[in-house]
Amino acid sequence: MKKLLVIIYCLFTCILFSEEYTVEALGDFSRKEINLENKVFTIFETKFKWKDSFGEYGDGYCIGHMENIKEEIDLYNLCENTDSKGEKFWLEGIRKTGKERGVGTLTYIKTSEKYKQFLNMKCNYGVSWFNQDSFFLKQKCNLQ
Repeated sequence: MKKLLVIIYCLFTCILFSEEYTVEALGDFSRKEINLENKVFTIFETKFKWKDSFGEYGDGYCIGHMENIKEEIDLYNLCENTDSKGEKFWLEGIRKTGKERGVGTLTYIKTSEKYKQFLNMKCNYGVSWFNQDSFFLKQKCNLQ
C-alpha cells in the first residue's frame, strides 16, 4: 500500500512540475531599412496584444535590430509587456532563422513581483508573418 501511495505521489508531482506555460501574441511591425547588394540592416518596433495559459492578457512592444546577410537572419530585440493589472515583465529576444517564419528564444530579463518565477527563464518561440507587417507569435516555457 505504501508503494502504491509513493508511486501515485510521484506521478502527481511529476505532472504538476512538468507544466508548460504558453503565450500567444498578435501584432504589427514597423521598420526602417538600409538595403545593400547582399545585406539588409533593419531597425524595427513591434506593438502587440498577448494572452497566456494562466488566463492573463495584456499588450507590449519591442524595439530591435535585424541583419540579413545573404538570407541569414540575425535578430535582437528588447520587449516590455504589461498585463491587464499593470504588472510588467521585460524580455530579450534572439532569432537566427527564417524570414517569413522562424524560431528563437525569449529570456525574461526583468519582472515585477507577479512574474518573478520567470526571471532569467529562457523560452522558445515561433513566429509567422502575414500581410508584410503583421505577425503571430507563440512562446513556450517549461516550468520545471
